Amino acid sequence: MTNKRIHQAIAFGTFRIISLSVVAILFVILGFIVVRGFSVISWKFLTSMPEDGMTKGGIYPAIVGTLCLIAGSMIFAFPIGVLSGIYINEYLTDSWLKRFMRTMTNNLAGVPSIVFGLFGMTLFVNTLKFGDSIIAGSLTLGLMVLPVIIRTTEEALKSVDDTLRLGSYALGRQKCRQYAGLYCLLRIQI
Repeated sequence: MTNKRIHQAIAFGTFRIISLSVVAILFVILGFIVVRGFSVISWKFLTSMPEDGMTKGGIYPAIVGTLCLIAGSMIFAFPIGVLSGIYINEYLTDSWLKRFMRTMTNNLAGVPSIVFGLFGMTLFVNTLKFGDSIIAGSLTLGLMVLPVIIRTTEEALKSVDDTLRLGSYALGRQKCRQYAGLYCLLRIQI
């Protein structure tokens, strides 16, 4: 074996050992949580209100609040993200604006969640006076997932073969360049 292959085998072996160690530690932590926590989880724990300063009782409000937060963020982020992805991929020509929008969505996707949290606290809680509410949290979480939805929509549309687009044009589909409203983007022609 050459010297390069020996170094490569040592490096890959080291990375494998480190990766397996991280996975093993993860399973130990998860196992500890499951073994210690399984006896506590019951239907009463999941459906009752907290008591005695949240040191006793259940977690029902936390479950409902989490579901409301997720639903609110998706109600905000999903339509805006999908329509933005459609607009960027289908309607914008290859120009500086398209490159700028892609760069900005990529940059926003890499922003840490704590920065989004501070932004949401400043804008929604303090400036717009929403207070500590589900709507403030939903809008902040929606802004956090918006770049991911936009990029996912773009990549999904890029994977559509151009022959399918040309075939739909041949069957009567129009691009609707003159008015790219919500109705035009979502209508289906037979």
